[in-house]
Amino acid sequence: MMRAVSFSEDLVSALAKDLLSKYEKTPFELAKVQVVLPTKRACLAFKNAFLQRGKDRGLLLPHLVSLYELDVLEADIPPAISNTTRLLLLTKLCMAKPNILGVDQALKMAMSLTELLDLAYQFDLDLSNLKTLVPLEQFSEHWQQTVAFLDILHTHWPKILEEKGQLDPMDRNIRLIRAFTKQVSSQASTAPIVLAGFTDLFPALNELIEVVKQHDNNLILLDNYVPKGNQDIPYYTTKHVPQEGAVMEALTKESWTNISLPKDSFKNVCLLTSNTLSEEALSIALLLREALEKPKQTAALVTTDRNLARQVIGQMKRWEIELDDSAGTPLNHTEIGTFLSLIVDVGMHPDGQTFLSLLKHPLATDTKPFGQLHHLVQLQEKHLRKENKAWEMTLETDFHRWIAIFQNNVLNRLRLRPQYQVRRRLRLFL
Repeated sequence: MMRAVSFSEDLVSALAKDLLSKYEKTPFELAKVQVVLPTKRACLAFKNAFLQRGKDRGLLLPHLVSLYELDVLEADIPPAISNTTRLLLLTKLCMAKPNILGVDQALKMAMSLTELLDLAYQFDLDLSNLKTLVPLEQFSEHWQQTVAFLDILHTHWPKILEEKGQLDPMDRNIRLIRAFTKQVSSQASTAPIVLAGFTDLFPALNELIEVVKQHDNNLILLDNYVPKGNQDIPYYTTKHVPQEGAVMEALTKESWTNISLPKDSFKNVCLLTSNTLSEEALSIALLLREALEKPKQTAALVTTDRNLARQVIGQMKRWEIELDDSAGTPLNHTEIGTFLSLIVDVGMHPDGQTFLSLLKHPLATDTKPFGQLHHLVQLQEKHLRKENKAWEMTLETDFHRWIAIFQNNVLNRLRLRPQYQVRRRLRLFL
């Protein structure tokens, strides 16, 4: 069975609702269902949605697994090289090329090469054909240099993997998917399999979908899926809204700019103007808070601006409302990441402002209650401001030891001058 979720419906919530309804009277059968989702984060989101909907009764969770961690029995597939090792080795290969100015540029090039490798393995591309793809003499010298540079991927990289007896991570992932596809197709009767949330389809995944949808007890639930040659989404939820019809017109018709839309298509859409980012974040937070005042109403913020999303999350905390960011939280914005960055600041510039910022961090308690340390810091700060004295590390803490380690060891090894480089590279090491 193949269905799609409405544009206005959350996929994991729709899937959790479907499974709970289908296996309401047979909870032990639900535990046999294997749910395959794109990422670990999607698995966590589904688990939370599943437990939220079934919180009033005992539940057995289905077997959750991300696409690149499939359980394949008797699959003789070599291990994969780690992503970190791959990046470092590709960086080393890039540094051996001419016109590479330093480690920073080599690292950026290596990161781009990893993306190209992933695409090549996903779509079964042979990178050795780059030289014969177009006649080199008909193009500029820049293109010829690019082709020569990319021999890293089809000449040097396979040799390194062969010497180590390992596979590229994406290569192994694709082999696992195909092994799982073979395993499913060879078994006469299997437990129900659910594939959900996939938007970027590639050959190996298409093969798996074709095998899975042959069994009636399996389910393929695609997010915002529009089938070719059909102008109707095969599955709508009860949350269908007029705007969704406009989206369908845009996705299914080539010349959709001249289509006359119903007058009420955007009756619930309003334009909000703001002078600053913080003002925009506060306005959005107020709208989200207003939505939560209405029973059974939900709201979501969709934005590509990560700074805006973080500010909205911060604004919502004033009402003790925790929002989940689907893009995750960067390490340098987590509590421990901020703490380590403050230690770096103190190591680089041990002045009063950086010391004060460090001691006001929640992790700066040194086994003391945070309120007690915070009170001591406030008293010291008031005293120093009153006496107009420079801040000194006089409180009983262990931070002078950590700062000394940073100054004596890390800085000497990095041998970097600009502060931004130190902070950027320290975050990379973390």
